[in-house]
Amino acid sequence: MKKRGMKQGIAALVAAVMTIAAPGNVFAQAKQTADLNSAGETPSVAEEPAAQPDMEPELVGELEDRREENVKQYLMSDGSIAAAVYGAPVHYQDNGLWEEIDNRLSEETAGDEDGAEEAVLSNGKNDFKVKFAKQGDSKKLVRLQKGSHKVSWELVGARKVKAEQEPAAEDSPEQEDKTAVKHQSGVVTYKDVLPHVDVRYTVSAKRVKEDIILKDKEAQGTYQLLFEAKSSQCRKTRTGASRWPTRKSRRNPCSSWTRRMCTTGL
Repeated sequence: MKKRGMKQGIAALVAAVMTIAAPGNVFAQAKQTADLNSAGETPSVAEEPAAQPDMEPELVGELEDRREENVKQYLMSDGSIAAAVYGAPVHYQDNGLWEEIDNRLSEETAGDEDGAEEAVLSNGKNDFKVKFAKQGDSKKLVRLQKGSHKVSWELVGARKVKAEQEPAAEDSPEQEDKTAVKHQSGVVTYKDVLPHVDVRYTVSAKRVKEDIILKDKEAQGTYQLLFEAKSSQCRKTRTGASRWPTRKSRRNPCSSWTRRMCTTGL
């Protein structure tokens, strides 16, 4: 009996010792891990992500129903709306809608009242139409029309040289601004159309600009342009002459051509 009781007491004592020693092993393991970390090992602790700097919103697309003559509005990636205001018109009205101006020049055929046709370079989309003859000696070097009003002109004494197109500055492939508008202008040049003289025309949103370029001192200083104009809103006077209507009177509309010589000195 005494031996049996002694065995039970020894077993209980061993169990108690094991129970107390177990936490000591855990602590040692933890301490060993801490010592390794302090020796230069990378701790396996999840780090919080670094705060991201504020990003500029990106352009998503144009809101075409918000266009104005010289304004475009864009939807941004954060839901805001940005407006781009331009120094010149970028839209023209067509049937009540603002459409993009496109003054790129492309080849087409133009006809006259007498049925004659010739190849021309014409602008794309605008509220006026301009056509340039492909040959500098054409009787209608430039034809300009807006509504019922038409005007054309000839450069007197011009040579038979070919019209040459030039790239527009805004169509440069290096242009990275997403709000920059393209195809706003068209440029054509008649090189040596007169002795020592180039003539260049630039079509923009609201005008056609003519540059007479004197290449050297041998260039002549006087030039003649023969203009021909037509309007369906002119009226006849008692003497039979053509007259433009005033705001007070637009009666007796007729079609009439007038020809005028213009001499320009440089």
